Amino acid sequence: SIASLISTPFMTEQVYAVQYILPMLNIVGSTDLLEVYGLIVQLFYGLGLLIAPTSILLIVGLFYLREDYTSWIKYIWKVLLAIFGLCIIAITIAVLI
Repeated sequence: SIASLISTPFMTEQVYAVQYILPMLNIVGSTDLLEVYGLIVQLFYGLGLLIAPTSILLIVGLFYLREDYTSWIKYIWKVLLAIFGLCIIAITIAVLI
């Protein structure tokens, strides 16, 4: 999850991020949890795009609304924290299944 969050601003396409992150996770962990690893990468990549100012939709939306990025972060941090909690719950359910 940390690797996916860190790689988000540097890799604009999720396919590129998955090509580098999933093989590393496969070496470290079990192949039985490969689907869960994919879910983790996908969830945290999406969460990273909500935070990182390299998201095209985020930049265009803030520009259109004439909103400053720092004021947007101050406003949205509670929603991002709730989304992070939902990601953790989804990963927990996926591991238990």
